[in-house]
Amino acid sequence: LLGHGDIAEEVRRSLREAGEGNPLFVEEMLGMLIDQGRLREEAEGWTAAGVLGAIEAPPTIQALLAARIDHLAPGERDLLERASVIGKLFSGEALAALVDGNGLAGLLAALIRKDLIRPDPTADDAFRFRHILIRDAAYLGLPKEARADLHEEFASWLEQARPGRLREYEEILGYHLEQAFFTLQQLTPNDEQVWQIGVRGSGYLSAAGRRALARGDIPAAANLLRRAATLLPPGHPERPRLRLDAAEALTEQGGFAEAEALHQAAIEEAHELSDRVLEATARIQEMELRYTIDPEAVAESVVGEVEALLPELQALEAHDGLARAWRLVLFVREMGL
Repeated sequence: LLGHGDIAEEVRRSLREAGEGNPLFVEEMLGMLIDQGRLREEAEGWTAAGVLGAIEAPPTIQALLAARIDHLAPGERDLLERASVIGKLFSGEALAALVDGNGLAGLLAALIRKDLIRPDPTADDAFRFRHILIRDAAYLGLPKEARADLHEEFASWLEQARPGRLREYEEILGYHLEQAFFTLQQLTPNDEQVWQIGVRGSGYLSAAGRRALARGDIPAAANLLRRAATLLPPGHPERPRLRLDAAEALTEQGGFAEAEALHQAAIEEAHELSDRVLEATARIQEMELRYTIDPEAVAESVVGEVEALLPELQALEAHDGLARAWRLVLFVREMGL
């Protein structure tokens, strides 16, 4: 790890005892000792500065990393924390949007020397945390309000920096607005401005989710659409529609229990919104699910329920519901032949 030069036996012994066989502990404690100036490189090798004594190891690797980050210079720690909001991989351009640009290059160089971040070979201006636990420790060191503000600030910067390419970044934008929303909900529940952040995030996640559904990426679609629905306030007309789309994706991948819960929630919300077209269509989808789970047990009752809904669907001109209804009836009857 030190690259060259020998290490004093007292240092080696203290690290062995403190690390208790965990190589990651040893690696991070070695870095912390160098950061603090307690381990110095001299002509004859690495030696302790003064009396090293017993090294007190924090109880977990997370605590050890948090302690190491706490001992950074203020500017270095601030930069590391803001980079953690962007993610494990980040660019200098994105980081400059979240920090004062003065001295950015020097701070990045200092964090590289301390092996907390590394240049990423994929691009000239790209960096990454040395491992995800460092990113997590830096992220958790931020106060919740600051964390939420930075997520929203990054999303706003990305919208402005890539106006013609937002489709490429929808999932990333949705993620950052989602994190801002959930963090602020813990601090100020049901605040109107917080719900507006959720609505913004839902728009990006739902667009990405519906494209995933169209191209057959069912796991991604189920994940994105379910999250998109969660970001919308009660009474929002799009929420039950997203629940139905998510339920359809979950049914495709065999998540029947969760799909059933989403169907019931969508039916109740559509009823509360007095959206009879959506409510009737949701009931057809719920019947499709029941038939998928246990076709022999429900075939006869499902056909009866569907046929009872057909006149209303026709009167409402609920074309999606009608198409689903006739498809289900046809499928049940063909399977019964």
